[in-house]
Amino acid sequence: MPIYNPFHMGGLFSVFNSDMVAHAELMSGGFPAEFGTRVSSVLNVESDPTGNGYKADAGISLLATRLALGADLSKSLQEKLGLRSARAKVSVRRSYFDALLKPFVSFPYHLTDVQAYGEAWTNGGSRLAFTGYTGADVVKFTDPKSSFPLHFGWDWGNDMAGLRFTTSLGGKRTLDLRGGYTRFKTAIVFPDFDDTRFNSRIDQAMLRADADVIATDVFNVRTGLEASHLAYNNLAETGGTTFRKGRQDGTLGAVYAQLRWHPNATWLIETGGRVDEWKPSEGPSSAHPAPRLAIKRFMNNGSAAIKLSAGRYTQFVHSVRDEEFPIGIDVWVTSGDRAPVIVSDQIETGYERFFGNGWSTAFEAYYRKFDGVTTNNFADDPNNPLDDLLAGHGRSYGADMQLKRDRGKLNGWLSVSWLKATRTFPDFVSAETPIPDVTYPPIFDRRLDVELVLRYQLPHAIESGVRVSYGSGLPFTKPLATYSYMEYQLIRNRLSTSFGDDSLPNSAVLLGQRNGERYPSYQRVDLSFRKTFQKNWGRMIPYLDIINVFNRKNVLFYFYEYDTKPATRSGASMFPILPTIGMDISF
Repeated sequence: MPIYNPFHMGGLFSVFNSDMVAHAELMSGGFPAEFGTRVSSVLNVESDPTGNGYKADAGISLLATRLALGADLSKSLQEKLGLRSARAKVSVRRSYFDALLKPFVSFPYHLTDVQAYGEAWTNGGSRLAFTGYTGADVVKFTDPKSSFPLHFGWDWGNDMAGLRFTTSLGGKRTLDLRGGYTRFKTAIVFPDFDDTRFNSRIDQAMLRADADVIATDVFNVRTGLEASHLAYNNLAETGGTTFRKGRQDGTLGAVYAQLRWHPNATWLIETGGRVDEWKPSEGPSSAHPAPRLAIKRFMNNGSAAIKLSAGRYTQFVHSVRDEEFPIGIDVWVTSGDRAPVIVSDQIETGYERFFGNGWSTAFEAYYRKFDGVTTNNFADDPNNPLDDLLAGHGRSYGADMQLKRDRGKLNGWLSVSWLKATRTFPDFVSAETPIPDVTYPPIFDRRLDVELVLRYQLPHAIESGVRVSYGSGLPFTKPLATYSYMEYQLIRNRLSTSFGDDSLPNSAVLLGQRNGERYPSYQRVDLSFRKTFQKNWGRMIPYLDIINVFNRKNVLFYFYEYDTKPATRSGASMFPILPTIGMDISF
C-alpha cells in the first residue's frame, strides 16, 4: 500500500516504527515495471510480527515512548479457523518535543502513531496478512503569550489499511492479491484570523493482482494487474475569498510484465514494461507505455559488478509545495484539466565492489528528464479555477558514492551525493511578449550531501556511535524591498496608496530572482552510547543520545517583519542540542 508522506518533521523519526519492520529496500532509480505511478524512487518496506509466542519491545526516553506487543493466536482458535499459525503485532509511539524543548525554546510539536500487522497461514500454505497505520504530526503555535510572530495550528498525517493474500501456484510460482485504502491529509488554522483556513487531502483505494508465471533459477516472468481510484480535495481561503480550491478524482488501470534472466554467474538482465491508463473525472483520458531495461555484469568472481538501466516512468499525481515555506507539506493534485501527466525518461549507471575484511564501495550516476511537472501560478486569475497551476519540464542529474565497512570494532559508512536539478516554466509574471520561460532550482536542489556514520566498540561492551551530516544550502527567493502602490478608488474617484480610512496602506514585496539565494549549509553531529544487558527474561539496553552536539543553529526558514523600520529578518532554527537518556527493553 502506498504511503504519501513517509516522514515525520525534523527527520528524527520515520513513519515506520523500527519494531515493526522486517525488511526495507531503497531503489533510488531503475526500479522494475512492477513498481509504477512514481517517477522518482521506491522505498519498499515490509512489516513482520516476528518470532513465536508472546513478545514485547518497548522504549522510553526524553524524546519519545514506544511500545510494540506481539502474540500468537490461541491454538484452539487457530484449529477452529483451519489455520496452521496466526500472529499479530501492534505498536504505538508518542514524542515529547513539546515538553522537552519548552525550557529552552517554544516548539510545541509532537507526533503520535499506531501501526498494526498480522498474518495467518493456512494448512495448505497460503498466507493472509493485514496491515494498518494511522499517525499525526501536530504543531501548535497558538499560545497568545508566545513570542512567535505568527500564531497557527498545523497537523498532518497518514491513514492506511490493507489486506494481502498469497498462495502457491506450484513450484516457485505464487499468486499475490492485495487491496486497501490509503489517505494523507493536512490542515492549518490561524487563531488570529478566523476567516482563514487551509486544508488538503488525497485518498487512494487500490486492488492489485501479481503472479509469477514462470519461476526458475534462470528465468522469472512476473505479471500483474492494478486498479486504483484517486481523489483529492484542497481548499485555501481568507477574508471570504477562496484563493485555491480543487476537488477531482480519477481511475487508474495498469498492466505490467517483467522478465528476470540470470543465464550464468556473469550476467543478470531484467526487462519489461507496463501500460497505465488514466481516466480523470475532468480532462482527457490517456494511456502511457513505460518500457524498462536493466543489465548487470558481475566480475572478479562476483565481488564486483557494473550496471546500466534505462526506462520511462509515469506519474498521475503531483505534489505541489509552497517553496517559500521549506517545511511545507506537499499538496497533492491528480492529473486532469489542471495538471498534465508526468512522464520521465531516465538512465543510470553504476559500479560496486566488495573487498576483503568487510569493505565495500558503490558508485552511481544518473540523468533524468521530466515533462509535465507543475508549480503554483503566481499570476493566476481568481475567476479561473483551472489556471492555479503551471505545467513545465525539468531535469536532474548527479552522482552518489558510498564507502562502507561492516566488520571490526570500528565500522560504518561514508556517503556523498551531488545533485543538480532545474525546473522550467512560462513566466506569466513577466510583462514581456511573447511569454518567456524561467528556469530555476527547485526547493530540493541540495547540491552536496555528506553523511558519515561510525560505530566503535568501547571497553565494557559499550557501543558508541557518531553521525556527521553536512548539506549545502537549499534555495529560496530573497525579498529585496517593500513598496507602496497606488490603486484607483471608485468611491473617492482618485488614486490612493491606502485602503478605506487610510490606515491600511497598499504594500507589496519586491522579490529577487526565483530561488536565486541559498540558505546556510546544514551541519549536525550526533553522538550515541549504549550497552546491552542480557537477562534470562529478555534484554535491556540503556543509552545516551546527544543530537546536534555543537548546538548548530541550522536555519529552517526565514520570516520577515515589514512593519519595522528598517524591516527585519529572523531565522527559525531546527532542533537545538538535544541530549536524551533512554531504555530499550525486549522480552
